[in-house]
Amino acid sequence: MGRREEMVERIKSLMRENKRILKKKYPGAVKLFHMRDMNVNIMRQYLLLRKERPISRDSLNYKFNNRLSLANTMYPRNPVKKLLYYLKLKRICSDFYQERD
Repeated sequence: MGRREEMVERIKSLMRENKRILKKKYPGAVKLFHMRDMNVNIMRQYLLLRKERPISRDSLNYKFNNRLSLANTMYPRNPVKKLLYYLKLKRICSDFYQERD
């Protein structure tokens, strides 16, 4: 095993250990979500904002497009998860841009 692989494994084990300690210290109070999932949730919130309130469309479009750019950099490696993530993004984008018209 090379130096880089050892470092990656060490980081992964530290992250697992820290996650375990956090859950033990705050049982039930801590919900750990993947950054990718949180980004999708925020994009859904932008979609709801657009439907509910007539706020500045340019500002909301800018924020949504930034989130979409970020989302496009976070595709999972697993092919099934990648496909599901792609379909989520596609659905959110079509709803968001359809509301715009």
